[in-house]
Amino acid sequence: EELNRIYSKITELINAQETTRQDIDLLILNIRLLETNMNNIEQTCFTINTHPLVIDDKFTLIKTTTERELDLLTLSPVYRTMRYPKESFVSLISNDRYLMMHQQPNLCLVDREMNIVKQKLWSYGPIWDMCWSSTLDKFIVLEKNNIYLVDENKMSVDHVYRIVER
Repeated sequence: EELNRIYSKITELINAQETTRQDIDLLILNIRLLETNMNNIEQTCFTINTHPLVIDDKFTLIKTTTERELDLLTLSPVYRTMRYPKESFVSLISNDRYLMMHQQPNLCLVDREMNIVKQKLWSYGPIWDMCWSSTLDKFIVLEKNNIYLVDENKMSVDHVYRIVER
């Protein structure tokens, strides 16, 4: 009977040792899987393909300024002033014929004599900036999320692009 008890105890210890060994093997396997996953994460990369913005020289015109043009003493006296409500957007732009400005609530074309010759109700959003495109022969008006083209002859406004926020 003592022999059976000792034999049972030995069997129990062997089983316990096997269980512990299996637990250790399982833990080692899990550690190796985690290491593999971490290595995969560290080695994960992505490629961003970018292309430079190429602007043809015939689309740009940069006039050089001279010191004489910047001499404030050579400015002539005020020729005429215009009403410019504080609710108006501050961007001004010109081409060789007109000055375009926003006078609340209109977008106005002003001639060399400072007369408003054409105007169009600006029923869109706040104007962030404007510029003249000699290539398109139109004014470009930028809002926060939209770009418009303004034809000086028809005083038409065409929506050309919507900037999608991310």
